[in-house]
Amino acid sequence: MPLPLDTSLSRPWSDSITTYAEAINETLRASGYWDMKYAQHQSVPEVIHPVDRCWCDFASGTFFEPFNTTEWEVLSVNRVKEGMMRRAKYAEDLEKKKEVKEEGMELEEPTDMPRTVSPYTPSPSASTWGRATNATSISIGGIRSSLWKAFESWKFAPRNAQSDEQVRTVSQNTSNHACQSLLRKEYDLRPYGVGIVVDFSWSRNT
Repeated sequence: MPLPLDTSLSRPWSDSITTYAEAINETLRASGYWDMKYAQHQSVPEVIHPVDRCWCDFASGTFFEPFNTTEWEVLSVNRVKEGMMRRAKYAEDLEKKKEVKEEGMELEEPTDMPRTVSPYTPSPSASTWGRATNATSISIGGIRSSLWKAFESWKFAPRNAQSDEQVRTVSQNTSNHACQSLLRKEYDLRPYGVGIVVDFSWSRNT
């Protein structure tokens, strides 16, 4: 059965402790409860629930002795004190866990990039790949240029410059045909490097 805190104790604990309210306040002060951070956030209950007691406890061996009411009141007051301290301690632990969690989140945030490193500096792999690509492009361009020059020299070489062997061949052909008429019906340009035979005797009627 709950009792109001202004209920008088069966026997005063001291001259200044005569009610349950005074007994609870003194017990909390002695235990250091009021020094706890969240002690002021909870109020003392308005009633006290005394500890259950058995009036016929034969096992204790005090059945025929007077019941110690003061001890029973002390146990009841201590239970109130322990409940209030447990709730205050729980509030403190909850706040500490929250602070640790917030600190952990701050530590996980990315740090600023070192000033010695440019944010636009390409990675070594990207630079190597770029150099390799440029080198490949240059090599291909050089090959194309060389092939084009070789093709041009081959294309125009028979017309611009003749080898000694071709000159000798032309000289021999000239001497062999010296007796022939200057106006021939057929001109073979293949010895000159041109795959064409000019035939003036050909006509559409032929």
